[in-house]
Amino acid sequence: MVNFVGDKAATELLWKTRWAIALEIGSAIQYLHEEFVDGSIVNLSICSSHVGLVDRSSGTLGIYETTIKQLKLDDDPMKSSDIDINEHLRADIKGYGGLLLELISGQSSRLFEKDGQCLVDWALPHLEKNIISPLLDPRLTEPSDPEVAHMARAALACLKNDSSPYLKISKVLAIVRGDQ
Repeated sequence: MVNFVGDKAATELLWKTRWAIALEIGSAIQYLHEEFVDGSIVNLSICSSHVGLVDRSSGTLGIYETTIKQLKLDDDPMKSSDIDINEHLRADIKGYGGLLLELISGQSSRLFEKDGQCLVDWALPHLEKNIISPLLDPRLTEPSDPEVAHMARAALACLKNDSSPYLKISKVLAIVRGDQ
């Protein structure tokens, strides 16, 4: 699992690798939300500490039985249970936005505290103004790649995803890839 604060391996993750991990984890969430045969599965526990690294270049999402829920999707969008489904899916999308911030900043959202703020609260004003330089992991010396800007735009979309209808992970992945 990735520990951005104390893990030397995390400092060796170049921007392109972090972007690739963001795409891999997003694709895993897309499968769970949009492609699973019997409905949707929500993780409800998406963060960098639940991402495993394979060969320091590929990310896998850890799924813990205590945090996942399988949601049966109904054809009637007006049923009240669909509101609960959307809220669970929205929680995973927000978690993914937090993970994107962790990849950009090199900070663990669980351990971050600056001026009394959590990572998301500290980063949101920068994201809203499209100023990402204060968010960049200072341990990386190479300049940021364009993919970091895509990740930042996607993080903002995920974290500001409070309205209905909920933002689908496939749309978020398009932003991360730079397709939108």
